Amino acid sequence: QREPRALPLRTVAPPAAAVPLPRPEVPRSVAAKVLTNAGATTPAQSLATAASAIATAPSTAADGSANVPPHIDRALGDRWVALVKPLCEQGALSALVRELALQGGLVAVDDAAVPPRWRLQVERESLRATALRDKLAHALSVQLGQPIELELDAGVPADTPARRDAAERNARQAAAEAAIHADPVVRELLGQFKGARIVPGSIKPV
Repeated sequence: QREPRALPLRTVAPPAAAVPLPRPEVPRSVAAKVLTNAGATTPAQSLATAASAIATAPSTAADGSANVPPHIDRALGDRWVALVKPLCEQGALSALVRELALQGGLVAVDDAAVPPRWRLQVERESLRATALRDKLAHALSVQLGQPIELELDAGVPADTPARRDAAERNARQAAAEAAIHADPVVRELLGQFKGARIVPGSIKPV
């Protein structure tokens, strides 16, 4: 089947006054940009421009709470994230130690032990190296202001800082795509041009 003939947007677009203004959460400047974009020669290009311009979505909870299964001990996960995220942001951990901290899941803390014993579940064998464990334990001890003993268990952790970050990114992406498809300007353009579509991968949350 032949693709529909692409017409210059400026010859077929209705006057600006005829196009419904976007909803409040989408800036009005976006509509003007779509209508006056002389560089766009096909409907698909115009829609890609619109998608790039208005792909915004509110952030989910910073810890990705909506995406963590209910059977997980959230208190331990929250405690681990609150402890290791500052270390990562401050650059206090080397690359592999940082990876261990982000990929590990805290499964138990024995505060009654001397020193307190923390158990971390880690999937990748390379991250369970003794040297990495000792470096992370030292950084945690400095952060906590007291020595701790860190134990690494083999297994697939259900709740880690890395998993929470991924859940947040996925939620933001889904919200951005939903906002684009529901936007009245985009819907108007899709309705005007048969065969027009939003270019896959052009929607990015900000």
